[in-house]
Amino acid sequence: MILFALPAHAHDPWTWTDTALEIFFAGTLEVDREQALDGASQPQKYYETNKVLGEHPDAYKINTWMGACLVGHAAIAYYLPKHYEVLGIDTHPRTLWQGFWIAFEVNQIDHNRKVGLGVSLRF
Repeated sequence: MILFALPAHAHDPWTWTDTALEIFFAGTLEVDREQALDGASQPQKYYETNKVLGEHPDAYKINTWMGACLVGHAAIAYYLPKHYEVLGIDTHPRTLWQGFWIAFEVNQIDHNRKVGLGVSLRF
């Protein structure tokens, strides 16, 4: 239901800070994607813990999921208000959304690194 209401919301202007946070999120998501691909290439040693992907996803499923997460995250951030007052306190839903998911991804990356998953970025 919330997604259907999003287009009706008159969104706040997008800022350079919003762009920087989305770029940072995209970077963390890319590292997570590379680690997931590394794990998928070694099914005898690793398994995926994301229930959506299943224990042994292929590269197509990983890439599709991560792409959908990237687009979905940016779309939700775009429609969230920059400022919102709750009980007289000015909150920042857009920045909180972006910051939460960056922290989540950094935690996942660190966990993946600790269990031995690597990254091979290709440009």
